[in-house]
Amino acid sequence: MPLVNLSPHDVKLASDFHAYSLIAKFSLLRPPVDLFEHHINSSWGLIQPATVGLLDPKHILIHLHSAEDFAKAWSRESKFFDNLRYLLLIWTADFTKRKDSSLSAMWLRLPGLPLPCQNPAILEIIGNSFGRFLRLDERTKKMKHPMAPRLYVEMNLAVKLPEVVMIAIGSEVPFQQKIEYDLRIGYCTFCHLQGHQESICRRKQSQASPQAAEPSTSSPQGNASSLISNAIVVGAALPAGVHRLSARRPNRSHVTNQPAPNPIPPPVCQNAQVTLSTHFSNPIPPPSQPTTQTIDLPSLNVVCPTQPAAIPPLVGSCPISHSYQPPGQWA
Repeated sequence: MPLVNLSPHDVKLASDFHAYSLIAKFSLLRPPVDLFEHHINSSWGLIQPATVGLLDPKHILIHLHSAEDFAKAWSRESKFFDNLRYLLLIWTADFTKRKDSSLSAMWLRLPGLPLPCQNPAILEIIGNSFGRFLRLDERTKKMKHPMAPRLYVEMNLAVKLPEVVMIAIGSEVPFQQKIEYDLRIGYCTFCHLQGHQESICRRKQSQASPQAAEPSTSSPQGNASSLISNAIVVGAALPAGVHRLSARRPNRSHVTNQPAPNPIPPPVCQNAQVTLSTHFSNPIPPPSQPTTQTIDLPSLNVVCPTQPAAIPPLVGSCPISHSYQPPGQWA
Protein backbone atom coordinates (compact mmCIF):
# COMPACT_ATOMS: atom_id res chain seq x y z
CA MET A 1 0.00 0.00 0.00
CA PRO A 2 1.49 3.41 -0.94
CA LEU A 3 2.49 5.63 1.99
CA VAL A 4 3.00 9.40 1.91
CA ASN A 5 4.87 10.91 4.85
CA LEU A 6 4.42 14.67 5.31
CA SER A 7 6.36 16.77 7.76
CA PRO A 8 4.47 19.09 10.12
CA HIS A 9 6.39 22.03 8.66
CA ASP A 10 5.09 21.30 5.17
CA VAL A 11 1.53 20.98 6.44
CA LYS A 12 1.87 24.28 8.32
CA LEU A 13 3.08 26.07 5.20
CA ALA A 14 0.17 24.65 3.23
CA SER A 15 -2.26 25.70 5.96
CA ASP A 16 -0.91 29.24 5.98
CA PHE A 17 -2.09 29.57 2.40
CA HIS A 18 -5.67 29.36 3.71
CA ALA A 19 -5.12 31.75 6.59
CA TYR A 20 -7.47 34.24 4.88
CA SER A 21 -10.13 31.72 3.95
CA LEU A 22 -13.73 31.78 5.12
CA ILE A 23 -16.49 29.17 4.88
CA ALA A 24 -20.11 30.01 4.12
CA LYS A 25 -22.38 27.42 5.75
CA PHE A 26 -25.94 27.02 4.45
CA SER A 27 -28.45 25.07 6.51
CA LEU A 28 -31.13 23.88 4.08
CA LEU A 29 -30.66 25.12 0.52
CA ARG A 30 -27.43 26.19 -1.16
CA PRO A 31 -27.29 28.64 -4.10
CA PRO A 32 -25.22 27.91 -7.21
CA VAL A 33 -21.52 28.54 -6.61
CA ASP A 34 -21.12 30.79 -9.68
CA LEU A 35 -23.94 33.08 -8.59
CA PHE A 36 -22.60 33.27 -5.05
CA GLU A 37 -19.11 34.10 -6.32
CA HIS A 38 -20.49 36.90 -8.46
CA HIS A 39 -22.39 38.26 -5.45
CA ILE A 40 -19.22 38.28 -3.31
CA ASN A 41 -17.00 40.02 -5.85
CA SER A 42 -19.63 42.58 -6.83
CA SER A 43 -21.10 43.63 -3.46
CA TRP A 44 -18.53 42.96 -0.74
CA GLY A 45 -16.16 45.76 -1.76
CA LEU A 46 -13.03 43.61 -1.92
CA ILE A 47 -9.72 44.89 -3.24
CA GLN A 48 -8.96 41.64 -5.08
CA PRO A 49 -11.56 39.17 -6.37
CA ALA A 50 -12.12 36.20 -4.12
CA THR A 51 -11.90 32.59 -5.23
CA VAL A 52 -15.04 30.61 -4.41
CA GLY A 53 -15.31 26.82 -4.49
CA LEU A 54 -17.60 24.09 -3.21
CA LEU A 55 -16.43 22.03 -0.22
CA ASP A 56 -19.55 19.88 0.27
CA PRO A 57 -23.28 20.30 -0.33
CA LYS A 58 -23.61 22.75 2.60
CA HIS A 59 -20.22 24.53 2.75
CA ILE A 60 -18.67 26.96 0.25
CA LEU A 61 -15.00 27.96 0.56
CA ILE A 62 -14.17 31.67 0.10
CA HIS A 63 -10.45 32.29 -0.39
CA LEU A 64 -9.34 35.89 0.13
CA HIS A 65 -5.95 37.31 -0.83
CA SER A 66 -5.23 39.95 1.83
CA ALA A 67 -5.79 40.63 5.51
CA GLU A 68 -7.83 43.74 4.67
CA ASP A 69 -10.19 41.82 2.42
CA PHE A 70 -10.42 39.09 5.04
CA ALA A 71 -11.43 41.53 7.81
CA LYS A 72 -13.86 43.34 5.52
CA ALA A 73 -15.54 40.11 4.41
CA TRP A 74 -15.81 38.57 7.88
CA SER A 75 -17.18 41.75 9.44
CA ARG A 76 -20.16 41.90 7.12
CA GLU A 77 -23.39 42.31 9.07
CA SER A 78 -25.68 41.16 6.26
CA LYS A 79 -25.43 37.40 5.76
CA PHE A 80 -28.29 36.79 3.34
CA PHE A 81 -28.15 35.84 -0.33
CA ASP A 82 -31.21 35.16 -2.47
CA ASN A 83 -33.37 34.96 0.70
CA LEU A 84 -31.03 32.28 2.10
CA ARG A 85 -29.26 32.82 5.40
CA TYR A 86 -25.71 31.55 5.82
CA LEU A 87 -23.13 31.48 8.59
CA LEU A 88 -19.58 32.71 8.04
CA LEU A 89 -16.92 30.56 9.69
CA ILE A 90 -13.18 30.83 9.68
CA TRP A 91 -11.27 27.97 8.13
CA THR A 92 -8.97 26.07 10.50
CA ALA A 93 -6.74 23.04 10.04
CA ASP A 94 -9.12 20.87 12.10
CA PHE A 95 -12.22 21.85 10.12
CA THR A 96 -14.89 19.17 9.65
CA LYS A 97 -18.33 19.49 8.13
CA ARG A 98 -19.97 18.17 11.31
CA LYS A 99 -18.40 20.71 13.70
CA ASP A 100 -18.21 24.49 13.63
CA SER A 101 -15.14 26.36 14.68
CA SER A 102 -15.33 27.99 18.10
CA LEU A 103 -13.65 31.12 16.71
CA SER A 104 -15.94 33.94 15.69
CA ALA A 105 -15.65 37.68 15.20
CA MET A 106 -18.05 40.26 16.56
CA TRP A 107 -18.50 43.97 16.79
CA LEU A 108 -18.05 45.49 20.24
CA ARG A 109 -18.02 48.96 21.80
CA LEU A 110 -15.98 50.58 24.54
CA PRO A 111 -18.28 53.23 26.04
CA GLY A 112 -16.61 56.07 27.94
CA LEU A 113 -13.09 55.24 26.78
CA PRO A 114 -10.74 58.22 27.34
CA LEU A 115 -9.91 60.15 24.19
CA PRO A 116 -6.15 59.45 24.31
CA CYS A 117 -6.96 55.72 24.24
CA GLN A 118 -9.05 56.07 21.06
CA ASN A 119 -6.02 56.20 18.86
CA PRO A 120 -6.25 53.41 16.23
CA ALA A 121 -2.95 51.91 17.42
CA ILE A 122 -4.12 51.85 21.05
CA LEU A 123 -7.49 50.40 20.07
CA GLU A 124 -5.67 47.61 18.25
CA ILE A 125 -3.69 46.84 21.43
CA ILE A 126 -6.90 46.76 23.48
CA GLY A 127 -8.55 44.42 20.98
CA ASN A 128 -5.58 42.06 20.99
CA SER A 129 -5.68 41.83 24.78
CA PHE A 130 -8.80 39.60 24.75
CA GLY A 131 -8.88 38.40 21.12
CA ARG A 132 -7.46 39.21 17.70
CA PHE A 133 -8.06 42.70 16.42
CA LEU A 134 -9.38 42.84 12.86
CA ARG A 135 -10.58 46.32 12.02
CA LEU A 136 -12.19 49.56 13.23
CA ASP A 137 -15.51 51.06 12.32
CA GLU A 138 -15.35 53.79 9.69
CA ARG A 139 -16.91 56.31 12.05
CA THR A 140 -14.39 55.39 14.72
CA LYS A 141 -11.51 55.96 12.32
CA LYS A 142 -12.79 59.48 11.63
CA MET A 143 -13.58 60.22 15.30
CA LYS A 144 -17.25 60.60 14.44
CA HIS A 145 -18.42 58.66 17.48
CA PRO A 146 -15.99 59.18 20.36
CA MET A 147 -18.64 58.33 22.97
CA ALA A 148 -18.19 54.62 22.26
CA PRO A 149 -15.51 53.54 19.77
CA ARG A 150 -16.42 50.42 17.81
CA LEU A 151 -14.02 47.67 16.77
CA TYR A 152 -14.18 44.19 15.27
CA VAL A 153 -12.40 41.44 17.22
CA GLU A 154 -12.02 37.69 16.69
CA MET A 155 -12.77 35.78 19.89
CA ASN A 156 -13.07 32.22 21.16
CA LEU A 157 -16.70 31.39 21.91
CA ALA A 158 -15.80 28.25 23.88
CA VAL A 159 -14.75 30.45 26.82
CA LYS A 160 -16.76 33.09 28.60
CA LEU A 161 -16.69 36.44 26.89
CA PRO A 162 -15.13 39.19 29.02
CA GLU A 163 -17.38 41.93 30.29
CA VAL A 164 -14.62 44.43 31.20
CA VAL A 165 -10.97 44.99 30.34
CA MET A 166 -8.40 46.45 32.73
CA ILE A 167 -6.47 49.44 31.36
CA ALA A 168 -3.47 50.95 33.18
CA ILE A 169 -1.81 54.17 32.10
CA GLY A 170 1.72 54.35 33.51
CA SER A 171 1.80 54.22 37.26
CA GLU A 172 -1.81 55.24 37.65
CA VAL A 173 -4.36 52.94 39.16
CA PRO A 174 -5.86 50.61 36.51
CA PHE A 175 -9.48 51.22 35.68
CA GLN A 176 -12.13 48.88 34.36
CA GLN A 177 -13.34 49.54 30.85
CA LYS A 178 -16.78 48.13 30.07
CA ILE A 179 -17.28 46.06 26.91
CA GLU A 180 -20.62 46.07 25.08
CA TYR A 181 -21.27 43.48 22.34
CA ASP A 182 -23.54 44.28 19.43
CA LEU A 183 -24.51 40.62 19.10
CA ARG A 184 -23.56 37.67 21.28
CA ILE A 185 -23.07 34.47 19.30
CA GLY A 186 -23.70 31.27 21.22
CA TYR A 187 -21.54 28.16 20.95
CA CYS A 188 -22.47 24.70 22.20
CA THR A 189 -19.58 22.67 23.59
CA PHE A 190 -21.69 19.49 23.39
CA CYS A 191 -22.54 19.38 19.66
CA HIS A 192 -19.80 21.90 18.64
CA LEU A 193 -22.17 24.13 16.66
CA GLN A 194 -22.61 27.88 16.69
CA GLY A 195 -25.94 29.54 17.33
CA HIS A 196 -27.00 28.18 20.75
CA GLN A 197 -25.70 27.38 24.22
CA GLU A 198 -25.21 23.95 25.75
CA SER A 199 -28.01 24.59 28.26
CA ILE A 200 -30.60 24.64 25.46
CA CYS A 201 -29.01 22.08 23.15
CA ARG A 202 -31.75 19.89 21.63
CA ARG A 203 -29.37 17.05 20.83
CA LYS A 204 -28.20 16.86 24.43
CA GLN A 205 -31.75 16.96 25.75
CA SER A 206 -32.91 14.26 23.32
CA GLN A 207 -30.12 11.95 24.45
CA ALA A 208 -30.70 12.62 28.14
CA SER A 209 -34.51 12.28 28.18
CA PRO A 210 -34.73 8.54 27.22
CA GLN A 211 -32.13 7.62 29.85
CA ALA A 212 -34.06 9.49 32.52
CA ALA A 213 -37.37 7.93 31.50
CA GLU A 214 -36.20 4.28 31.37
CA PRO A 215 -35.53 2.68 34.80
CA SER A 216 -32.20 0.93 35.30
CA THR A 217 -32.61 -2.86 35.36
CA SER A 218 -28.95 -3.81 35.27
CA SER A 219 -28.33 -3.07 38.93
CA PRO A 220 -29.83 -5.52 41.45
CA GLN A 221 -29.91 -2.79 44.03
CA GLY A 222 -32.06 -0.70 41.74
CA ASN A 223 -34.51 -3.59 41.34
CA ALA A 224 -34.60 -4.17 45.07
CA SER A 225 -35.27 -0.52 45.76
CA SER A 226 -38.15 -0.51 43.27
CA LEU A 227 -39.64 -3.64 44.86
CA ILE A 228 -39.35 -2.15 48.32
CA SER A 229 -41.00 1.06 47.19
CA ASN A 230 -43.84 -0.93 45.59
CA ALA A 231 -44.29 -2.96 48.76
CA ILE A 232 -44.46 0.21 50.82
CA VAL A 233 -47.13 1.63 48.55
CA VAL A 234 -49.16 -1.60 48.52
CA GLY A 235 -48.88 -2.16 52.27
CA ALA A 236 -49.64 1.40 53.23
CA ALA A 237 -52.53 1.77 55.65
CA LEU A 238 -55.65 3.42 54.40
CA PRO A 239 -57.91 5.69 56.47
CA ALA A 240 -60.81 4.17 58.30
CA GLY A 241 -63.83 3.49 56.13
CA VAL A 242 -61.81 3.23 52.91
CA HIS A 243 -61.74 -0.20 51.24
CA ARG A 244 -58.77 -1.26 49.19
CA LEU A 245 -59.52 -2.12 45.59
CA SER A 246 -58.63 -5.62 44.43
CA ALA A 247 -56.89 -6.04 41.12
CA ARG A 248 -58.13 -9.64 40.60
CA ARG A 249 -61.71 -9.02 41.64
CA PRO A 250 -62.75 -5.60 40.56
CA ASN A 251 -65.82 -4.10 42.12
CA ARG A 252 -68.94 -4.82 40.16
CA SER A 253 -72.16 -3.03 40.71
CA HIS A 254 -75.04 -5.41 41.58
CA VAL A 255 -77.97 -5.14 39.24
CA THR A 256 -81.33 -5.53 40.93
CA ASN A 257 -84.30 -6.94 39.08
CA GLN A 258 -86.65 -4.06 38.64
CA PRO A 259 -90.27 -4.68 37.65
CA ALA A 260 -90.92 -4.28 33.99
CA PRO A 261 -92.88 -1.15 33.16
CA ASN A 262 -96.51 -1.61 32.27
CA PRO A 263 -96.80 -1.40 28.49
CA ILE A 264 -100.33 0.02 28.76
CA PRO A 265 -100.55 2.86 31.27
CA PRO A 266 -103.85 3.20 33.06
CA PRO A 267 -106.23 5.77 31.64
CA VAL A 268 -106.92 8.98 33.41
CA CYS A 269 -110.58 8.06 33.74
CA GLN A 270 -112.66 4.99 32.93
CA ASN A 271 -114.12 6.59 29.84
CA ALA A 272 -110.77 7.54 28.37
CA GLN A 273 -109.95 5.94 25.05
CA VAL A 274 -106.96 3.65 25.13
CA THR A 275 -104.76 3.60 22.02
CA LEU A 276 -102.78 0.40 21.65
CA SER A 277 -99.24 0.46 20.31
CA THR A 278 -98.34 -1.68 17.30
CA HIS A 279 -95.15 -3.01 18.79
CA PHE A 280 -96.86 -5.49 21.15
CA SER A 281 -96.84 -9.09 19.97
CA ASN A 282 -100.32 -10.02 21.33
CA PRO A 283 -102.58 -6.98 21.21
CA ILE A 284 -105.79 -7.14 23.25
CA PRO A 285 -108.86 -6.78 21.02
CA PRO A 286 -111.42 -4.17 22.04
CA PRO A 287 -114.65 -5.40 23.56
CA SER A 288 -117.32 -6.22 21.04
CA GLN A 289 -120.71 -4.58 21.08
CA PRO A 290 -123.91 -5.78 19.48
CA THR A 291 -124.38 -4.48 16.01
CA THR A 292 -127.28 -4.44 13.64
CA GLN A 293 -127.24 -5.35 9.99
CA THR A 294 -129.79 -4.47 7.38
CA ILE A 295 -130.67 -7.08 4.75
CA ASP A 296 -132.42 -5.93 1.61
CA LEU A 297 -134.97 -8.43 0.32
CA PRO A 298 -137.00 -8.17 -2.82
CA SER A 299 -140.28 -7.77 -1.03
CA LEU A 300 -139.50 -6.51 2.49
CA ASN A 301 -136.74 -4.96 4.67
CA VAL A 302 -135.75 -6.95 7.75
CA VAL A 303 -133.45 -5.65 10.49
CA CYS A 304 -131.68 -8.47 12.41
CA PRO A 305 -129.73 -7.99 15.59
CA THR A 306 -126.54 -10.01 15.45
CA GLN A 307 -123.88 -11.07 17.93
CA PRO A 308 -120.23 -11.26 16.69
CA ALA A 309 -119.38 -14.42 18.62
CA ALA A 310 -122.48 -16.53 17.55
CA ILE A 311 -123.36 -15.32 14.08
CA PRO A 312 -122.01 -17.22 11.06
CA PRO A 313 -121.10 -15.44 7.84
CA LEU A 314 -123.44 -12.71 6.68
CA VAL A 315 -124.86 -14.61 3.72
CA GLY A 316 -127.87 -16.53 4.96
CA SER A 317 -127.21 -15.67 8.56
CA CYS A 318 -130.76 -14.66 9.39
CA PRO A 319 -133.65 -17.18 9.26
CA ILE A 320 -136.11 -16.02 6.61
CA SER A 321 -139.68 -17.34 6.27
CA HIS A 322 -141.86 -17.17 3.18
CA SER A 323 -144.80 -16.00 5.28
CA TYR A 324 -144.59 -12.65 6.92
CA GLN A 325 -144.46 -12.65 10.72
CA PRO A 326 -144.03 -9.78 13.10
CA PRO A 327 -140.58 -9.45 14.66
CA GLY A 328 -141.85 -10.52 18.05
CA GLN A 329 -143.13 -13.95 16.76
CA TRP A 330 -139.89 -15.16 15.13
CA ALA A 331 -138.74 -18.54 16.20
